Amino acid sequence: GFGGGGNALGMQAQAPAAVADFDASMSNVAGPGGEQREDLFFYKLPNVDLGLGDRSYRVMFSMKSPYKNIYTWDLTDSTANNVEYRGIPEGPQDVWHALKFKNTSGQPLTTSVATTFDTGEIIGQDMLGYVPNGAETELRINKSLDIRAEGDEAELDRVRGAVKNRDNYPIYDLVTIKGQLQATNMKSTTIAIRIKKDLTGEMTDAADGATISKTTKGLTQMNPTSRLIWTRDLKPGERMTVNYQYKLYVRSAN
Repeated sequence: GFGGGGNALGMQAQAPAAVADFDASMSNVAGPGGEQREDLFFYKLPNVDLGLGDRSYRVMFSMKSPYKNIYTWDLTDSTANNVEYRGIPEGPQDVWHALKFKNTSGQPLTTSVATTFDTGEIIGQDMLGYVPNGAETELRINKSLDIRAEGDEAELDRVRGAVKNRDNYPIYDLVTIKGQLQATNMKSTTIAIRIKKDLTGEMTDAADGATISKTTKGLTQMNPTSRLIWTRDLKPGERMTVNYQYKLYVRSAN
C-alpha cells in the first residue's frame, strides 16, 4: 500500500485494513529481506510455526521514497493495421492521477496489486509491474474527473492514388491530418500533466514543443510510427491546447 498526503510514500507488501501505518504495528517490521537468483527474487520467512487453523500475516519489507503527483492522458494510435485510419473517439477522454516514485527499498518490487492510501483511507488500487532496485516507476491511483480532456483530428488534404500498382490502379492515398488536444485543469491547485499520443504517419510540424520519437513498430510497414509527449504544469482553471500535423498512407477509396 502507498500512503499519500505528503512528499514521501511508504510501501507495504500487501494492502491492510484502513490503518495509516500498519507495518509499524507488526513485530517484524524489518522483514526477512531476500536474495536475487538470476532473474528471480526470493523472500525467506525463517522460524514460522503455525498450528492447526492458525493464520500469519508478515510484512516482507517497508520503504519510504519521495514521490510526485502526475496526471497522465494517454491516447492510443488513431490508425489500425498501419493503413486503416479510425480517428480519435469523440467526447471526454480518461485522465489518470498517478504517483511517480523511485524504488529505494534496496530490492526489486515484484509484480503485484498495489493499494494507495491517504490518511488511512483507500483511494485507489492498480497493478504495479516489476520495478528493479533504484528504478523509477508510476502507479495509477484513479481517474481524475477534475481534468477535462478532449481531442480531435481532421483531414486537411488527400492525394488520391499516391501509390499505384503495376496496372496503374490506385492502392494508397496520401492523407494529411491535423490534430488538436485540449486539457483543462478544473482543480483548485496547480498540477503536472503529461499527454502521450501514439500515431502512425510522418510528422510534418514541430507539434507545439512535443518530444517526438520514432518507434520501431512501423519499420517494415507502409507508414512509420511515432510517439509525441507533452509535459506541462497547469494552473487552476488553465487550459492547454496543443496541435500536431502528420501525413500517412491509407487504403485508396478508388
